[in-house]
Amino acid sequence: MNIFLIGMMGSGKTSIGKTLSSKLDYDFVDTDQLIEKKHNLSVKEIINQFGWVHFRAIESIVLQHLTFNQSTIIATGGGIILNEDNVKFMRKNGIIIYIKVSIEELMNRLNQQEINKRPLLNECSLKDIFDTRKTLYDKVCDIEISCDGLSIESICDRIIIKTID
Repeated sequence: MNIFLIGMMGSGKTSIGKTLSSKLDYDFVDTDQLIEKKHNLSVKEIINQFGWVHFRAIESIVLQHLTFNQSTIIATGGGIILNEDNVKFMRKNGIIIYIKVSIEELMNRLNQQEINKRPLLNECSLKDIFDTRKTLYDKVCDIEISCDGLSIESICDRIIIKTID
């Protein structure tokens, strides 16, 4: 079984995914990191040079290349759920876990340096993105894990308990 981690930028999908993969003895991949490695550019550079449509197409291709992965924790980009085909792919190839963090917690986590690395925050406010996506995350996930105030270890333990049920 693969586990796809979805949620807002800054929610901790990568950090949680790394710890969870270690606890479960699963492989770990981060779709944004795969994109950056393949194109030798940061996500921000790809979007600035080629635009959002191009980036979303690359994101979908990278996701589709994970078809043969098994027992893998996959941290996805925050907008992966905007493409219905991506959601269908994740449902077919694993379980979708929403790493749910409140807007207040996200605002506390994202300092100016982090905001500068995230191109969407140059175009929209974090609150607007949050308000647009939270319903989609709720709709597409198999399991929702509320993470405010919890350590990565506690979050991973909750995921393990919920995926065993």
